[in-house]
Amino acid sequence: MDHYLDIKLVEDPEFSAPILMNALFSKLHRALVEVSQGDIAISFPTLSGKNLGKQLRIHGCYEALTRLEQLPWRKGLSDYTQVSDISVVPITNQHCLVSRLHAQSNIDSLRRRAMKRRSISYEEACLLRMPFTAEYAA
Repeated sequence: MDHYLDIKLVEDPEFSAPILMNALFSKLHRALVEVSQGDIAISFPTLSGKNLGKQLRIHGCYEALTRLEQLPWRKGLSDYTQVSDISVVPITNQHCLVSRLHAQSNIDSLRRRAMKRRSISYEEACLLRMPFTAEYAA
C-alpha cells in the first residue's frame, strides 16, 4: 500500500459530518465489494473519541485505487466532498501502525471467546493480553 487518496467532507448546514461520513462510508463499502481483493484499506486521520472526523483516507497500490476511482461510487456526494489526487505515501524514517479496532468488543466477551477457541480456563484467559481493548493498549 504505497499510495493513498484523501476525501474531506465539506461543511454543510443541512447535513452533519457524521451523517455525511456514514453515507460516504456506505457507498465506499459497496464499491469495495466490486473492486477490492483485500488490497485497499481505510483510515480516519481526524478521528477523535467517538467521532470519525471529517476526513476519510483510502490506502492501496496505485492500480487498486485507480480501479476504485473508475467507479461512480461517490455519485450524489460530490457537492459534500473534496477529493485529492492519488498520492504516493511519503518516505520517512518514522513508522506508523494502523490496526483494526472493534469498538464494541468488551474484555469479558473476548475472554469467553479465547476460552472457547483455545480450550483454556477462565484464569488462563485472564492472563492473556486481549487485543483491541484499553487493557491491551495500556
